[in-house]
Amino acid sequence: MDGSNTDWNRFERLTPYRVREVLLVASQFDRYLLEESGYLAEILQEEYSVLNLSQAPRIIHSPDADDALDLLASR
Repeated sequence: MDGSNTDWNRFERLTPYRVREVLLVASQFDRYLLEESGYLAEILQEEYSVLNLSQAPRIIHSPDADDALDLLASR
């Protein structure tokens, strides 16, 4: 056996813990650059497609660490 069955079992155990949101902590300018280029969303979509996952996570933006911590605490 090549171990792929063991790898698949690990993946199956992680399935309930799918990433649904990604918190991007970046300046407004950096966020704008990433959104305009479509680079970040494209990478997420490609990776999810390769893994045969149905829906890529939603990107949530926070301009600074304090705001990011507040967002995390409210969830």
